Amino acid sequence: MLKQKGGPVNRDYPYIEVYSSGLLVAELWTDIEFTTMSHNINGSNRILTRQDYHELDIALTFPNISERPSFEQIYMAVECKNTKIEKRIIREILGYRRELSCLSNNERTFFSNFPTNLVPSSPSSVHMFYCSDRNVLHYFNNCKIFGTFLIHHTM
Repeated sequence: MLKQKGGPVNRDYPYIEVYSSGLLVAELWTDIEFTTMSHNINGSNRILTRQDYHELDIALTFPNISERPSFEQIYMAVECKNTKIEKRIIREILGYRRELSCLSNNERTFFSNFPTNLVPSSPSSVHMFYCSDRNVLHYFNNCKIFGTFLIHHTM
């Protein structure tokens, strides 16, 4: 049973270890919270409050993390919504992107090709948003500018 409620890393739940040439290079988690860029700017040594972290539906992170990974320890962040798309959801998704990285010139990602090897963000995490409403694609180009990839997934 995969974790289904957000929170810190909990190794009592299943997760996937990702290996390359026999070395552990990443871990794939469901429903974990990460500490945000704004938390880091505000002073990451203070006690965490609700404003300092956000939940990700799926996250590919640095290996051997504990608690909540920082925005700098995320290789890929995936959000999923089975709902009618509204502009407020796009604003929310772009807000997630802003808490993961800043807009920059193209930087290399953890990936050689899929889903992409370059993103216009630093740190260079990949940010993907899967949605069951095909209208999500109306916002594709605007989100791609910030390195957020919108994918319509039929349910």
